[in-house]
Amino acid sequence: MKRNRSLPLALAPLVAGALCAGGCSSRDEALYPSLAPRPIEKLVAREMANPSTAAVAEAPIDPGLTERARSLTANVDAAGKALDAALAEAGPASPGAQPGSEQWADNQTALSRLGSALANLRAAEADLGALQSDLARARVGGAATASADSELAALQKRIDALIARGEAAAASRR
Repeated sequence: MKRNRSLPLALAPLVAGALCAGGCSSRDEALYPSLAPRPIEKLVAREMANPSTAAVAEAPIDPGLTERARSLTANVDAAGKALDAALAEAGPASPGAQPGSEQWADNQTALSRLGSALANLRAAEADLGALQSDLARARVGGAATASADSELAALQKRIDALIARGEAAAASRR
């Protein structure tokens, strides 16, 4: 009697597949994390589904920032007064004065004073930028900054107007 040798050969791929698939599974499930939601994810989902109605109290602004804003306002006031004084002392512009003449020397002196006042205003503008950056960080931290933001925006407009006025006066003397 002849034996059917084709049956074991036909089962060989099935046996090999079963052995390979068995190697992919693990009896120790601690080796691989579960895809189920973690406890923190469940907590966040619950919090988002039921937001609390309690209002979050905004923190006050750091007194150091408030003091820096007051100091900056005082610096802008002083720089504005220095600009007004430089404009008052400058007198009428004489852009066509001959180099070395008395009028030319007066123009150079006026330009120097205007330049000094403008430098103080630009320094105040840089300080204002740093203060606005610190205020933005405080806002992220939960501080109530709306009134301080509006005060600094008004101060920025004031600085811009003073700088424009000083630059126009300086340009007329060149």
